[in-house]
Amino acid sequence: MRSLASLALMLLILFAPALSWARGGGGCLAEGTPVLTPAGPIPIEKLKVGDGVLSIAGGRVQLGRVLARMEVQTDEVLEIAIPGARLRITSEHPVMVGRGQYLLAKLLKPEDPIYFAQSSNLAVIAVQSMRPILEKQSAYNLLVSPGGTFAPAGFVVHNKGCFLPDSQILRADGTEAPIRTIRPGDQVLAFTTEGHMVRTTVRNIVRREVDEFVVLQTDRQTLRVTAEHPFYVGRGLFKTLEALTTGDVIFAWDGQALVEQPIVRLETIRTRTPVYNLQTDLPNTFFASRFAVHNKGGGGCFPAGTLIRTPQGQTPIEALAPGAPVLAVGPESKVVDARVDELLVTRSKVLRIETDRGALRTTSDHPVKRLNGEFAPAGELKAGARVLSWAHGTLLPATVLRIAFEEQEQQVYNLRTTWPNTFFAADFVTHNKGGSSSRSSSSSSGSRSSSSRSSSSSSEEDETIGLIAAIGAVTIIIIVFIIIIRASRRNKENLDFVYRSADVSRKAVKTEKLLHFLSRQDPSLSPLELQKLAEATFRKLQECWQARAYEPMEPLLMPALYAQHKAQLDGLKRSREINRIENIQVERVDLVNVRYTEKPDQREFTALVTASARDYYVDDRTGKFLRGDQAPARFQEFWTFHRWEDRWRLREIEQAGESDLLKDENFVEMLT
Repeated sequence: MRSLASLALMLLILFAPALSWARGGGGCLAEGTPVLTPAGPIPIEKLKVGDGVLSIAGGRVQLGRVLARMEVQTDEVLEIAIPGARLRITSEHPVMVGRGQYLLAKLLKPEDPIYFAQSSNLAVIAVQSMRPILEKQSAYNLLVSPGGTFAPAGFVVHNKGCFLPDSQILRADGTEAPIRTIRPGDQVLAFTTEGHMVRTTVRNIVRREVDEFVVLQTDRQTLRVTAEHPFYVGRGLFKTLEALTTGDVIFAWDGQALVEQPIVRLETIRTRTPVYNLQTDLPNTFFASRFAVHNKGGGGCFPAGTLIRTPQGQTPIEALAPGAPVLAVGPESKVVDARVDELLVTRSKVLRIETDRGALRTTSDHPVKRLNGEFAPAGELKAGARVLSWAHGTLLPATVLRIAFEEQEQQVYNLRTTWPNTFFAADFVTHNKGGSSSRSSSSSSGSRSSSSRSSSSSSEEDETIGLIAAIGAVTIIIIVFIIIIRASRRNKENLDFVYRSADVSRKAVKTEKLLHFLSRQDPSLSPLELQKLAEATFRKLQECWQARAYEPMEPLLMPALYAQHKAQLDGLKRSREINRIENIQVERVDLVNVRYTEKPDQREFTALVTASARDYYVDDRTGKFLRGDQAPARFQEFWTFHRWEDRWRLREIEQAGESDLLKDENFVEMLT
């Protein structure tokens, strides 16, 4: 019966074009809508990736950050009026009507309470009136973190939430696929608040890392999700986990219809993990592990294949993952190390910029560094403009020859990186915060030589002010210089960080006792065998890495990590570099974390490898030393293995100084 219902659903969706939602409904707020920020209200279309906005979480106003902005065209918006304020919004956007509760704008009516941000406080105000405005116009939405909320014209609205990589998404044909495999342009199953099943198109995919997630379990299924994601509870109302508790009912797809399912367990898991979210067209919904959820957002800047320069060579942007190292340009044009925080994916038209030092393909709004040190949107560059590029191991000017848009819209990517928020794309210096750098100019300073002074007193006063300003500027420069030096030292110390044996042993003893207990029922968790596996994988990886022959690692790694490493090695080959790892000494392998779930494909364990080696790079043509260690150095790394296809595979490698895994508690689902 269930299979027949699924077949009927597939036929209905495939042959009913009226049930497909067109692109253009994903935008939310009319152009010109002021969004509350720490610097005051700013029109939504002026906000850039990286800008700070006011966000609401736990009933408190806090600082959020724009991860992405999306623009569409819409034929109709709703105007919501309250005393002293109005908001123009598309009908499908969720508006805050209670702690953790969001109602679609089209379902609001006069006298309904909504939340309004005033300074640092939230107020509950009744809607005065609602009216539709039929007018073709641009509409925008923001993807904000943390909190997933922002305040356009003071009205609190929701925009996002994320799921762990293996969360199953219902495709338009009724089949399921892990969210990490979904791509822009894919058709997925969605629902309307009237209960109709429709198909919609994925426009954007956002990947980021979080420090914790929630395991939500009903009487039928389980989902791992971030706390801010909105779940459908009926009557057009969506609730985040802030407003849900055990016993509450949420909607899910049972293969035939939307049905209510009671929540039986909510558990917060504190561990750093990658998560994903989808941004779809109208009705801005989809199914994650068959639960009915809402979405919003956007982002992206470079097409697939764009090479990003890393300490290990060049890597295609789509192969990078949160935590991956990249090279960046810091103050005074110094090349420094940075790390990827997030990878954003969307679709857009691409601008091709040809220079005398190669070509850059990017979206028109992405900031590119000019020779004078300022960043300008790529679309504002003209023939003859000079930008900064990396060539022959140094920063050199490149002259723009011609600029033109490519015809087809395509999948594009952007990176969110750590300080100094720059990276090399196709060896051109770009910024990741979205938006150009502008400097205000003083008319008085520009006309100093031509302006006359009326008296000697005013001249002396100006000189005094100038002296004070100069002293202040020098002081600021000195302070910034000290901060940069200390930060670089901290980064160096962070990478070389090694835990004390006593700290490791405390956690390792607990973990090994638990593994011994579990291995009585599950031999795959034998501590001795896991240690052997971790050390053997560690040694084999070093061997294959420096040989640049990585195929033997494919059965030992999760597919995503294998693809990432292969791309990095391909980048090294293109750069004619070999990463040599010599004098490897493994001191010890400690099992420090285990996650044992009822589902075998969600199980994992982590080993802390303490070792020493000399890690450096040479030219593959001459053998000349390029950079790296002069002598063996001691280090520690967390190696996390995932149970996949009935065997353990390496999923992630983290530096000891960049992970809190020793603080994470072991988890056994059957014992909770």
